[in-house]
Amino acid sequence: MKKFYLLFAVLILAILGGTVAFFYVWNKPKVSIAKTAPAFSIATSQLAAEFSKDSASANKKYLNKVISITGKVTEMETDAAGFVSLIFNEAGVDIQCTLDSAANTKAANRNLQDSVRIKGNYVGYLNDDIFGLQVKLNNCVTE
Repeated sequence: MKKFYLLFAVLILAILGGTVAFFYVWNKPKVSIAKTAPAFSIATSQLAAEFSKDSASANKKYLNKVISITGKVTEMETDAAGFVSLIFNEAGVDIQCTLDSAANTKAANRNLQDSVRIKGNYVGYLNDDIFGLQVKLNNCVTE
């Protein structure tokens, strides 16, 4: 019977610990990209060239880092949730920057082929036979 109570106490403590950890992570303040200094500042043409040459090493270099890119917008897309993505196409490489919700209104005033500087968190790339090479940045803000 004592084993049962001990096991029950350990189970309750594990559930309480998991609940506390969940709420800590859930309510953790979001890091502001606008206030974060970029680890790299690079032109979209240079970024595209790095990924075209060696995607794996470029991915390792930039992954989960804030980077600032400068280039001309070739496309603007809005997803179902209302988030705006600015797309830069350089030498067959699409660099997609999904804007932070606060930056969406500024992006609506942009024209295609405008030169723009954007800072965002690099989250990875996709290399697909149909869509080609796509570099992804999230939580982007215009500078």
